[in-house]
This record gives sequence, structure tokens and C-alpha cells, in this order.
Amino acid sequence: MSDILSSIKRYDSKEIIDLMEVNPDMQVEHFELEGGFRYVKIYDFLLHPERLIDFLKGFPTEDRTKSILNGNKDKLCTESTAPGFQQPIPHTYFYNTLSPTLFNVLKHYHMLKYTYKMCNWSYYTNCCYPNMPAYNQNYVPHTDPFSFAANIFLTDNEDSSTDLFKINLGDGKYVYRAKDLARHHEHWLAEKSRREEKNNSDELTKWYHWKGDDTYIMYHSIKADFNSVTMYKGDYYHALGYDAELNKDVRYSLVGVIN
Repeated sequence: MSDILSSIKRYDSKEIIDLMEVNPDMQVEHFELEGGFRYVKIYDFLLHPERLIDFLKGFPTEDRTKSILNGNKDKLCTESTAPGFQQPIPHTYFYNTLSPTLFNVLKHYHMLKYTYKMCNWSYYTNCCYPNMPAYNQNYVPHTDPFSFAANIFLTDNEDSSTDLFKINLGDGKYVYRAKDLARHHEHWLAEKSRREEKNNSDELTKWYHWKGDDTYIMYHSIKADFNSVTMYKGDYYHALGYDAELNKDVRYSLVGVIN
């Protein structure tokens, strides 16, 4: 019994607050791009990013790729289709620390209209690693089911980014958000068909840092700098940029989302 007790990492509340302490001298920039896309970039966000990493590493998770390779895809617990794997983290750890800080930045730039108490936060990590496979071509651009995402990047990687895409409608016309594509029925049906074909399998293939094609046109790339934060609305087409062949280290980030 004593072995169990000693093997469990335990913190008091002040220790948790301290390891997530934000830098009072962090730098914040706001950008507005074509298609109405707006994002915030925060530099030097945490005072002790290595302490947050150590805290997050203690949360176990299911590795979907490992399950599939071991012949257990019919027993998957995770519903995530994200690259690599994710660790769900209870949002209560961040309620008095990171969440209000991120909320206040969004509010300062008039990017949301809610009050803090109206926001329903969720947190998870994203972990991409060298030579990881793609799952159902999950390097292709997507939109998120939640309102805002805040990516807190905890590692320094080569060729690592959040890439933004627009859908080419032809004749010099483009769509940047999923809700706007619905106004173009023929193109919406084509996109729906592409998604269904891509998602109707459990296929592991080579991962690419995808740069687009004739349909998906990349128009901007946000570098995933160490100890930085990128915040944006999730309903714009985007993709995770990571070169799984070039990188020798994992890309590890904590993601806070407003549902």
C-alpha cells in the first residue's frame, strides 16, 4: 500500500498554481488576415514551461496508433482523430490559472462576446513524434467542433506550425470557413464526399507536412515557437504542420478550447 502512495504524484494547490505561472512580461500580438481570420500570438508565455511539462507527463492516455498496430482498433476508447496522440487533462486544474489569462487576452482584442463564466473549457495535450504515421490522412486541413483554440507550445521543433488553408471554388473565389462553404452547394457536397471517403477507414499511412493542392490552398503559416501561444477560432480551415522525418524530437503542446 505504501508503494502505491509513494508512486502517485501529488501537489498542493499552490504548487499547481506556481508551475503554471504566466510571465508578466509576455509579449502579445494580434493579427488579421485574408478571409477575416484573426489570431493572437503570445511570446514567452510561461515562467516555468518545463515544470508544466513534468506535470502533464503524469497523465496516462490511449495511443490510437498503438491500438491499431496491435490489432485492437475495434476496442478504441479515444474518439480523437488528431495526429499523434492526445492526453485529456481535467479543466479544473486551469480554472484559476491559464483559463482566465487566455480569456482576458481574447476579450482584450474583442475576439469573443461571452463572459468568463459562460465559457466551457476543455484541455488536452497534442503529442506528435518522429516517424509517426498519419491516421485517415489527418494531415489534410480540417475545422474544429469548438469555438476557440489556444495552443501552448512546450517544445522547440523544426518545421512546426499551424497552417491555414482556403478552399478553391474556382474563378478566383475562395472559402475560409466551413459554414461559408454551405452556401456553395456543389462544393459543399464535394467536400462532404472527400471527408466521408477519408474517414471511413482506420488506415495508417505516411505522415506529411502537407502544403496543399488544387483544392486546399495554404495562405499562411503560424510558427509553433517554444513557450508561445496561438489562439484562433476553430471553424477556419487549418492543419497541423510537423515534419515527422526531419524532427528528432516530439512536438508537445497543451491545448485549451472554449466549447
